[in-house]
Amino acid sequence: MTSITTAILSIMKRKPAVPAITAVLLCCSALPAEIRSLTILHTNDLHARLSPLENRHGGFAYLASVIARERANCSDCILLNAGDLVQGTPVSTVYRGLPVFEIGNMFGYDAATLGNHDFDYGWQQTKKFVDTATYPIVSSNIANASGELLQPPYAILKVNGLRIAILGAMTEELKTLSSPKLLEQWHTLPLLATLRKYAAELHEKSDLIVVLGHITEAEENQILQFEPEIPVVVSGHVHRGLEM
Repeated sequence: MTSITTAILSIMKRKPAVPAITAVLLCCSALPAEIRSLTILHTNDLHARLSPLENRHGGFAYLASVIARERANCSDCILLNAGDLVQGTPVSTVYRGLPVFEIGNMFGYDAATLGNHDFDYGWQQTKKFVDTATYPIVSSNIANASGELLQPPYAILKVNGLRIAILGAMTEELKTLSSPKLLEQWHTLPLLATLRKYAAELHEKSDLIVVLGHITEAEENQILQFEPEIPVVVSGHVHRGLEM
């Protein structure tokens, strides 16, 4: 990992549906310090809301227009999704979520992770979602009885000369948010220990580690408090904005 002495993160609060984190990274080496910027656009818990709500807010078409506007003049942007793309509307229920992932490809995500509701139609359907997605879906701590991971634990994105490791994470509460019938042999590994393991593996492979998690607020706070190798968490599952 390139030595990072400064990571200045600011959450830009605005009305559009796509939150953004702007990071300014000061990288040090034998050469003079070089500042490189990174903008993370992210969504979460879209819950198959293809059409606007009753108040005419939201909908996938509106969201796509906001993403396109944010990306138009941005040379350092990546777009992430923190899970629960499906479940919540009749089209998802009737067609078991698959059309939502097909339409979701049009957003142009760079990476995503899974949410608990992405297992609502059974883990076999979850695998169909993953196969349908045209972007990497990462998850470091969902494994079967043999210890095999459901998905790759991370993806490394290259943007603006930076290597950004996107490390996926699922809440340890998955077992109570889903059911044995839907999950079968799949279960969560201990979250912090797993993230610590992969953060060590990514130390030399990346310039910045971003946890992309469908996790609880308590788990998010634990990562930020106890895992110094992980300075950025982009999370879903908690349906409210970041309080600062």
